[in-house]
Parts: sequence; structure tokens; C-alpha cells
Amino acid sequence: MQDRACPVVLTPLGTIDCDEDVERTDHILRRELQWRRFHRRNAGGDRPGERADDELVVVDNASSDESVRVIASLDPSARLIELESNLGPGAARNRGFRDARHDLVLFIDNDVILQPGCARLLAQALDDDREALTASPRVLYASDSSIVQYEGANCHFLGLMITRYPDQPVAACGDQSIAQNNSIITACFMIDRSRWRGEELFDESFFFNYEDHDFGVRSRIFGHHMLSVPSATVLHGAGTAGLSYRPGGDVSSTRVYCLIRNRWQVIAKNYSLRTLLVLAPVLFFYEFVQFGGAVINCLATSFCRTVRT
Repeated sequence: MQDRACPVVLTPLGTIDCDEDVERTDHILRRELQWRRFHRRNAGGDRPGERADDELVVVDNASSDESVRVIASLDPSARLIELESNLGPGAARNRGFRDARHDLVLFIDNDVILQPGCARLLAQALDDDREALTASPRVLYASDSSIVQYEGANCHFLGLMITRYPDQPVAACGDQSIAQNNSIITACFMIDRSRWRGEELFDESFFFNYEDHDFGVRSRIFGHHMLSVPSATVLHGAGTAGLSYRPGGDVSSTRVYCLIRNRWQVIAKNYSLRTLLVLAPVLFFYEFVQFGGAVINCLATSFCRTVRT
């Protein structure tokens, strides 16, 4: 593996602000625990190169809690970028991508915990495949690390993404071979900035959900491919209250709205007119099925809101 410096961009903080003191305290403690685990995991050589010119960049999404104070107290050497407004995770990642001092960039959401060797294995995969743009780890549930949440994603012609090995036991997920994907989930991924052929990584109009799938689709259009590296693992926490979904939990109306709207946006942006004409019958059928599901689950207002906007 080449000895390349690797900025680590921890993002995004403050996606949903907490008004209740109890909730705010819980978020602070969770972030502090994440921060301490992050440093402990990386102190043993997990960061590729382990050089003095590696950097840790934290993008704060205009949070209104104590995030900035906690960050400063836990690691004064971290480079903190404070955004003036919360434009979603895509905007935070774009800023980190632009401001990182080196081309090899590791993105980590604030509820993700690297496991030993993760960053080194991702960097090795990118060094071994010069045509790859990104490398992503196997993502395990923090609440039960014997279960895979996902291991990369691929495109579906309906404008959806299909996750690999969703909610499968680790033992059922095959060998440790690196796989090529044509989409990506961005809770944790490494990218070589020198290989990117586009402009902004993420379309900030998506705000939340499918901004990563849109990035993956556009990456394939530009000729890139993305890697899943199952030997590299991370633990993924509970996500963002009101937006993230975990098995057994409720699906919020905001999440449904973002999923429907952003899927339409992926299709409108990236599909050619000929593709839309060919797929029109099945796309219309899917919308009827989707609306029916929304009605059954008392989420029809989210569908109607999407139509209005």
C-alpha cells in the first residue's frame, strides 16, 4: 500500500437538533463515546499511513447543542468546520471533500465506529484497483455485530438501490472477496479525490436520503465503479431520530416523503428520455403500488406532499 496521508472527515453532526435537555444530553454523551472510541480504534495503526500530515476534519451541520464544545475538549487538534445552516449530510460531505488537504478521504457519519484495520483495508483496496473511485466496508449493527446491515449497494431500474446482504447473519454472507458495485451507501466510505470526474459529490437539493444513491448513479455514468470490502468492518448506531430506520422501528412521514421525492429526482436527473419511455409502464405501476402502501400505512399525506412539491 502506498504511504498516503488520509484526511478523516467525521460528518454530519446536527442533522436533527434536540430541544429537550434529556435528548440533548444523550446526543452529547453518544458523540463523546463515539469520539473516544474513534481515537482508540485508530491509535493502533488503523489510519492508512499513520503520518503526521493525516488530519481529522469534523463538519458540524449548524447544530444547536453542545457538539462544538465537546469536539474542542476531546481533541483540540481536530479541524472543525462549522456550517451556517443545516443543508443535510450531502452538503456537509461536500464541504469536507473540498477542504480536505489530501486526496485520499475517509468519510464517517457520527454514529459509525471503525473496527480495527478498517481504514487500512479500504486504502489497500483502492491502491490495488486504480479504476475504483470508492471503497466501503461491511456495515454491522452496533446493537448486534453478528448481523450485517448492508455491504454496499447496486442500482435497480425503478430508481431504487438494492443493498447487498441486508440484515443477514455474518456467517451467511459468503467469502471475503472484494466486490464491484454500481451504487453506494455513504455512512462510511473512502474516496480518492484525484479520480473523481464530476463536480460536487452530492446534490444538496436531496437534503436526506438517496443523495448517496444519486452520487452512485452519477459515478457509474462517469465511468467509475465502487468497491465493497467485506474484510473491513464498522459498527453502525441508531442513526438520526425521525429520519433513519432500523428493523422493528417506525417509519416517519418525513423519511417517506424524502424517499419518494428523492427517488423521483434520481430518475429525472439520470435517466434518458428513451429509458423513461421504455420503463414508463412499470414505473407507473410502481407508483400505484407505492401509493397503496402509503395509504395502508397511514402515510398517504407524505405521498401527496411529494406530488405537490
